[in-house]
Amino acid sequence: MSARPRNGNMRLAAPHLMFTLLAVTSQISLARAAEPAPATIESIRVGFAGHYKVGFWTPIEVILSAGSQGIHGDLEVVVPDGDGAPTRVVERGVSLKAGEKKGTRLFIKPGRPHAPIVVALRATEYGAAIAERTFSGDEVPAALGSKSKSGAAKLILELGSPLQLGPSVRFSEEGDPEDTAVVYLDDPNQWPDRWFAYDGVDLIVMTTGKAGVFHGLSAATLDALGRWLRLGGRMLISVGANGSDLLTTGKPLARFAPGKFITTIQRRPFAALENFAGTSAPLAAEEGGDHATIDVAKLEAIRGEVEASDDIPLVVRSGVGFGLSTFVAVDLDEPPISRWKARSEFLDALLGRSSGGSSAPAAREPRGQGMQYGYDDLIGQLRAALDQFPNVQLVPFWLVASLAVGYVLLLFPLDYLLGVKLLGRHSPGGATWPWIRLGIIVGSVSLGACLLGSRWKGDRPHGSEADVLDVDVETGLARGNSWLSVYSPSSQTYSLDLRPSWPGPHGEPVETQLSWLGLPGNGLGGMNSPPTELPLFTQPYQLSPRSGALGPVPLATWSSKCFAARWTSPGNWIVTGDLHENADRQLTGTIRLAESAANPFELTHCVLFYDRWAYVFDSFSAAKPIDVERLDPRTAETYLTERHVVNEKDQTNPYDRNSLDRARILQIMMFYKMAGGRKYAGLLNRNQHELDFSDELALGRAVLVGFGPPAAVLSVDGQPLPHDSSAEHLAIYRFLLPVQKVMPAQTLGERLNP
Repeated sequence: MSARPRNGNMRLAAPHLMFTLLAVTSQISLARAAEPAPATIESIRVGFAGHYKVGFWTPIEVILSAGSQGIHGDLEVVVPDGDGAPTRVVERGVSLKAGEKKGTRLFIKPGRPHAPIVVALRATEYGAAIAERTFSGDEVPAALGSKSKSGAAKLILELGSPLQLGPSVRFSEEGDPEDTAVVYLDDPNQWPDRWFAYDGVDLIVMTTGKAGVFHGLSAATLDALGRWLRLGGRMLISVGANGSDLLTTGKPLARFAPGKFITTIQRRPFAALENFAGTSAPLAAEEGGDHATIDVAKLEAIRGEVEASDDIPLVVRSGVGFGLSTFVAVDLDEPPISRWKARSEFLDALLGRSSGGSSAPAAREPRGQGMQYGYDDLIGQLRAALDQFPNVQLVPFWLVASLAVGYVLLLFPLDYLLGVKLLGRHSPGGATWPWIRLGIIVGSVSLGACLLGSRWKGDRPHGSEADVLDVDVETGLARGNSWLSVYSPSSQTYSLDLRPSWPGPHGEPVETQLSWLGLPGNGLGGMNSPPTELPLFTQPYQLSPRSGALGPVPLATWSSKCFAARWTSPGNWIVTGDLHENADRQLTGTIRLAESAANPFELTHCVLFYDRWAYVFDSFSAAKPIDVERLDPRTAETYLTERHVVNEKDQTNPYDRNSLDRARILQIMMFYKMAGGRKYAGLLNRNQHELDFSDELALGRAVLVGFGPPAAVLSVDGQPLPHDSSAEHLAIYRFLLPVQKVMPAQTLGERLNP
């Protein structure tokens, strides 16, 4: 009898106990909420003053503030890749003192123009979040080119004084309006100290009328700018009055001078500058008339092509590694140039552009012709070519349609005839018999579809790869590019690792960078296309601009994903050349394999380009050196456009924008301007424009091209793909060779437009 009262008391006490626990929990939660957060993510700064491109590495600065205690952890930023899958970059060992507020710079590769960015600071030991914040798409500045069909955009950075570059920079070389940002960064701290931070930058302009800002640049930043230039960047530098302060040995810009600085002198080079600009507007009238002078930086031992001179070089265009530098020996941001009425035409000439076409695009075929193929850039065509794998076949539409119709016929007419007309309503199984038949039909069709899919799609991962290895014979600098596609037969993750492995001696370190490769533009699957569904994967995979390893990367069943890799290395002495240009502008001399190079090394399907000429021959090896005088030249345009004679008339083969020939696609990418640019290809070459060596040829250098052994090897989950699971590995080698001249050089414009 005594148990009942106790149970009753317990029942009465239970609600009170529950409310007591809730109250205590609430007080604890309120107390925790009242405690100051250990750290706060205040804001982010993306790109260069908010300007960046999708599909390229770009800086991001995260502003953190610590609470009442110091903090130490790992800072991570998550952004989607070109397919919408989340990627994560991490900066380890971020520390703040109590009450400190500071910015930490990381490098991200955004794949969507309006995607949210997730930032988290995590404890190093346990990975627990110290602070976390999601910046919505509305809080993130829109990427350049996000409204363009092709995704093409232009990013120009200025250091020194801002210039009015004129309207022509806002048009593409084909005359189309182009989304362009000219960003003036006057704070040296805004300039990153990593070369890959400038991945999406098209041009850097330095003016030195105010020299103080250049002394504020760190040595690491100057090294990063120099390396970016050598690996394919474009730079315009103007130095006049402050030459002794900036160009002498050990000074900030000495490394960018195309010769040895001697002194700064007063000159009157007005006629030479007016002729270079192609204008009749007098420069002398802007500053003192006939008695006006201008400060000129005098250089000797010039490396490059002198395009304007007045007894001393005024405009020098030179190849720097794989990049292009234009040096002007007067100040563009100071009088009289800054007040010159023809300053816009002068700047257009420096940038290699025609001011006459800047106000209205040239008439030609409508924009977006390539979009019928799903891409408007040659990199899109290369991606499509890489997505071809051995033993993996696309199921034709007619077969899918036939199977669908057959399935419908099985479900109703045939099932009805078999189950009702032939067997009758009183068939074995009674009322459950129709359900049994339905299960048999669905199961059989599903099993058949799986077997057919396995037969057509394969049951193991496949890979496809193309490499282009460039070597500057003068400096020994090597730059490699690889484009890859990996196919997965099932939904799983893969860890990828790319290791350069080209033959011949090369120096250390070999720095490798592996990341995803997106499709530019707003075509199906393009980076600018609106997302059509929720992402398949939510767990981010690791990405780093300093590593050749990637992953684990998620891939869906029967899907593929494209990747791009870059690597660089010094000390590559594979080829030696002794080339000269004779009085007829023909190339003479020899090219040999270096004694230190591997004897088995051989190039096939070779072409030697120089000026407007192409010398075609079968192979090049230690046993087969090149004697140029024994080769018959043809024009480079004839070779690249596959021009031939039919009925005594020249005919050019139209470029096939639907072709899956990787070698042909890369050939046009590597000599895009020389082949005729978009007028011939019908597609842009903006995403990988640094591959185009047309400007190098215009600067009087020769380029040896040939097919060779694989330059890099891809490993999936620690193992190379089996030979029968990989498409034929295409590797193209290019050697940039100096040529000694015996005649005055033409300007860059004359060489590109003879």
